[in-house]
Amino acid sequence: MAATATSPHSQSHKITLRFFYEQVFASTISNMLGIIIGHPLDTVKVRMQMDGTQTSVRRCLQEMLAKEGTSGFFKGLMSPLAAATPFCALIFTINELCKRQLDKQHVIRVEQTTKSLITGCFSGAVGVMIYTPIEVLKCRAQATKEEKPSYRKLVPKIISEEGYKGLYRGCFVQAMRDVPGWGIYFYSYEVFKHLMYRMDNITHGKTGTEKPSNQRRQVGLDLMAGGLAGSFSWFIGYPIDIVKTQIQVSTEKVAPSISQVLRRGYAEQGIGYFFRGLSPTLIRAFPVNAVTLASFDMLQRWVKHDNVHRDDPIEKPLL
Repeated sequence: MAATATSPHSQSHKITLRFFYEQVFASTISNMLGIIIGHPLDTVKVRMQMDGTQTSVRRCLQEMLAKEGTSGFFKGLMSPLAAATPFCALIFTINELCKRQLDKQHVIRVEQTTKSLITGCFSGAVGVMIYTPIEVLKCRAQATKEEKPSYRKLVPKIISEEGYKGLYRGCFVQAMRDVPGWGIYFYSYEVFKHLMYRMDNITHGKTGTEKPSNQRRQVGLDLMAGGLAGSFSWFIGYPIDIVKTQIQVSTEKVAPSISQVLRRGYAEQGIGYFFRGLSPTLIRAFPVNAVTLASFDMLQRWVKHDNVHRDDPIEKPLL
């Protein structure tokens, strides 16, 4: 009896062990690069959010250099590097697995951009319970002006004073930021990529949104699209990030509510309160997300072997 042929198209939609490993590898490396590059300005952002006055980026940088030296910019780095890297790798991997699963559902046909919005929101929702303690620890460490904040001391201190629920302070507002935030992030990256490819094709006398044949040119366009996507998603979600930071760094027995933070912030500084620290965030967002998203795509292309060694156990479908 003749074996049934499997088309390359249907094979490319299967979720194999190899595909899973590829996503974990690409997302881990790309997110580590992004976190290291962006942490100094992330620390400046948190300091500006916690400052009672409308300080400038320049003034904040000068004060940190004078009082804490360059090491002050890397306070709290171990938390996102050790925990946020696998978390972001998880988000990226879930996002790619969900997109491939949607591709398998032939009754549901959605555009790549819409698909990225749906899977991004889902990935963000899955990650909230994992990421909230990481974000609480990072913000507490960045907000302190001690020489070297110790996580060994910080974690027991939070648990003893606030209970284990202290590690999940601001969980709801974290979800308000992350669920739509990840959806907008991946969606806008696809939109900007299509726009960049279209513009590139027009300059070379072509039409459509096909990827450039030149590898270097594609990487350059992906870097630009990733930077724009990161900046756009942060700009949209920044006001709720301000509220999240204020709730998570608060040490009161009962955390302030979202409405309390909103009223207090508006009463103190008006609408400008919700954009305090936006400048370093946007400055940081562009290179960080340019490197993260473009390197993720580049690594995916490098390790892609979906149509090789199909009889290998690692190529057997998982879902």
